[in-house]
Amino acid sequence: MNKRMTFALIAIAFATSFQAFARQVNLTVSPEGPLRDLVQAQQHWRNLKLTEADELVVTVQNGTYVIQDELVLNEEDATAKSLTIQAEKGAKPVFKGAFDVPLANLKPWKDNILRLPVTWKTNRKQAAVQVFGDGKPLTRARMPSLNPDDIPGSYFYVNAGAEEPGTDYQVTNFSGSIGFIHSVNDKLTYKITVPESGSYTLWMRYAADNRDIPNGMSNRCEIQLDDAKPQLLTQVPDTGSWGSFKWNKMVDIDAEKGTHLLTWRNLKGGGLNLQGLILTTDKTLVPEGTKIPQPKPGTHLIPIDARRFEDARVLAKPNYNAMRFASKTAFEYKPGDLKPEWATPETELKIYQSGSCRAFMEIVGIKAIMPDKNLVLLQGKECQATLNPGDRYFLENHLDFLDAPGEWYCDGEFLYLIPTKDLKTISIDPGLVGTPILLKCKKNMPFKLTIDGLGFTMMSHSRQDSCVGYSMGHKGVVEIENAIAPTITNCTFKDIGRYAVSLKECSNASITRNTLERSCMGGIYLQNASSSLVAENDISDLGSEYKHIGGIVLTGDSTSSNRILKNKITNSSRYGITLKNAGFKNEIAYNDIQNTSLETDDTGGIEVTQGNRTKRSGSHIHHNRVRDSNGVSYNGPDNIVSMSWGIYLDSFAGGYTVENNLTWRNSRGGFMVQGGKDNVIRNNIFAHSSSFQGHFNNFSNNSENIVFEKNIIIINIPLEGRTLFYAGKNLPNALKSDNNLFWSTVDGDIKSLNAFKNWNALGFDKNSIFQDPMLEDPTAENGKLKPDSPAFKIGFKPIDFTPLIP
Repeated sequence: MNKRMTFALIAIAFATSFQAFARQVNLTVSPEGPLRDLVQAQQHWRNLKLTEADELVVTVQNGTYVIQDELVLNEEDATAKSLTIQAEKGAKPVFKGAFDVPLANLKPWKDNILRLPVTWKTNRKQAAVQVFGDGKPLTRARMPSLNPDDIPGSYFYVNAGAEEPGTDYQVTNFSGSIGFIHSVNDKLTYKITVPESGSYTLWMRYAADNRDIPNGMSNRCEIQLDDAKPQLLTQVPDTGSWGSFKWNKMVDIDAEKGTHLLTWRNLKGGGLNLQGLILTTDKTLVPEGTKIPQPKPGTHLIPIDARRFEDARVLAKPNYNAMRFASKTAFEYKPGDLKPEWATPETELKIYQSGSCRAFMEIVGIKAIMPDKNLVLLQGKECQATLNPGDRYFLENHLDFLDAPGEWYCDGEFLYLIPTKDLKTISIDPGLVGTPILLKCKKNMPFKLTIDGLGFTMMSHSRQDSCVGYSMGHKGVVEIENAIAPTITNCTFKDIGRYAVSLKECSNASITRNTLERSCMGGIYLQNASSSLVAENDISDLGSEYKHIGGIVLTGDSTSSNRILKNKITNSSRYGITLKNAGFKNEIAYNDIQNTSLETDDTGGIEVTQGNRTKRSGSHIHHNRVRDSNGVSYNGPDNIVSMSWGIYLDSFAGGYTVENNLTWRNSRGGFMVQGGKDNVIRNNIFAHSSSFQGHFNNFSNNSENIVFEKNIIIINIPLEGRTLFYAGKNLPNALKSDNNLFWSTVDGDIKSLNAFKNWNALGFDKNSIFQDPMLEDPTAENGKLKPDSPAFKIGFKPIDFTPLIP
């Protein structure tokens, strides 16, 4: 072969090789330009007409980039094979959604208040969403002022339930309920209007679980119309749980046309939760669910909302009448707390409601404040839950509230501020940028996005971010939809308004080694994301604005085969990690979770919610350390409500294996198993819970094949007069509990105590042991046992927490 032919073949081979490998296209973003931000870089690379053979790399040099526009990526950007946005080696670039103003630019207004005219670009009526002082969040003017040394005194409290004056209330459904009516002679009286004289059948919708009383409330309560002879209610059996509401036919009542008083009375104790009553002349009618049924033509029906009583006598709640007319849009305030001039379009009222499990805070507008009635009327889409006496609340965003150092207020014309000592610079978030990077791909588009080493700070949020009621929000600082294998790594998120990262319909994603400090929402959000890794992230201080959030959230039926590993999550208003109706085979392991449920109740450090009664997830929760999940809510300034668990399998969560975990100092126990099937809880250490040690609820009598074995339960409170584990109805048919180790640092061996005897009498823990488990260091909270620990006799295997504990 001659040299010319050899050269030609080499050239052809080189060209073929060049086409087979992607071309790397490099751009640089720098504070000095010419490309000064990511949006400018995007305009440049779009002009390059990249192809699927190109790998685009955007390197960001050191500096702080104050941005006013979001980078929105779509099909036009996905013509390349991949896009990497990375920090220059050794650099720590930061994208900032707020701009700085020297304190000297603010001029004295009156007293100790400074002000600054609004001259900046904004799309918000009030021009400022957040304000920071020397890099730390300042407080929007509030009433009462926040006092860290007196948290109960930092709130007002609902005085009584109320309704808007002049409203002609109509029962549209039976959505709420009332309880506490479990004492002898407790009674509820209702005013009813009978349209025609006749015989009316009484139906009652209630829930009850009086497990120690045969036949429940049958023959233990009565109904009385006016002064007529009371009628004993003989068919009031338990319904399975305190939350399982059912209709049951009671008695027939002869009633004349006109207005009457109908009284329910507890005769012998025991209780029920009452949702509603129906009186009807339609003898064929059988009510179902919460909707008001329609009677046959020519017959009559009188619906009675249980909460709308005329009078009550309830021994356990002397102020029970204050709960009358409880509403979602009105309540009675304590005289002197509020002023009518505070009812402006800009003022917000933030209330920790108790009508929906104390799970979220509502941010609502004020329609009116009526001092003659001590009544406040509310408005807005977040009016979701019933408001009850004792619910705590505060007001924000009125000039009258500006009375403490570090508080600010903006009316759209001026920003007002009371500076703290030594304050030099403020940063103003004008509400322009909440999601600086947004990628929306077509389904299965072969385009890979990588974000490496960037910083994001002082990003905004909006009242339109879908954090209403039980909704958890879904927007992120980095938000990606329909992408394959996106990577977000080594990034820093600080003082952000949304989740740090939000993935929707993505697969094979990697979110690793990121740091998040202070978010108005949560940390990392996965919706219908699969086969993804979330690992080694440090997430702290969550839920400053929206409370029903999580450090890591997995939601959606297609959220399967994800690995949530080695994350550190601290200081969350609600969950550490939560799975909301997630899919299958998710792994939650080696996560260190502490100080969760700081502002909500009925929750857990690791929590699962599942609506499907029969689904078995096949997911694995193992080698996690969950500490100090206590639940915090208030029923008045002197009554803190605490209800939370370390690991909480809520609703019908089934098919979970929970093993090799350590929980410590959780209020209601190390675990809660609500109503799922085929859950295995083994080889865990549950230590130092402050009331119950755990819950087996058998919710709606749905549980089956629950296994609780080879666990260590360490108790540090006296058990006398307490319950060891909460045991739901028919639990022996659903649970196998044996070969566990119990030890009390107060009582020692507990097998002779009633708390254990009552549990043991159900057939549980016949072969369990009662000895000191012999922790190497009882104060270290690391689960290490001495070599001769008696726990090994029950088959307990040592738990290695080395990957998560320094």
